[in-house]
Amino acid sequence: QACLQQLLKMADGSANRTLDFSALSKSVKTEIKNLVYHKGRELDLKDLDPEFRKNLTYNARVIIEWNHPPSEFELQFVNPQKRFFTWEHTGMTNANRLQSEVDHGYSIEEFEIVGRETIGEWLINVKYLGNLNTSDETPAFLRCRVQNSFGKSDQQEEVYAIRLHEKDSEEQFVSLKIR
Repeated sequence: QACLQQLLKMADGSANRTLDFSALSKSVKTEIKNLVYHKGRELDLKDLDPEFRKNLTYNARVIIEWNHPPSEFELQFVNPQKRFFTWEHTGMTNANRLQSEVDHGYSIEEFEIVGRETIGEWLINVKYLGNLNTSDETPAFLRCRVQNSFGKSDQQEEVYAIRLHEKDSEEQFVSLKIR
């Protein structure tokens, strides 16, 4: 119940009036819906906005978090058909976002994997590009939470972590099976 109350306060901005949680809105709302779906019978939901009673389901939800907002990196997602897409966390492609992360203290992005064609083996590769400030030697760590069967009764979670240390290095970060 305490977790639900805290998430609801984050969603409406009342958790801490000096902090801006708007950039986390999608993640917070998804967490509320998932908590209500899995633990709703144990929670007091009488004043809960109906928006949060609508469960979300995905083949998988992938949440990437990093410890150092000015870290620059690229994630490459390779699907079962060996097609890929790249998500960039760089000053070149998204300087405003990086500045917002530094200003507001968040470092998270989530991806939903949905559809029959997404079932199978996936790879997530990472290329570390260094820090925005080249003299900044703060080590960068990424954490990946994979929630298979998200929003379903058989939801499971796996957690992966990696240290990014050598500029321009490319590594396989996660190998996962979507079911």
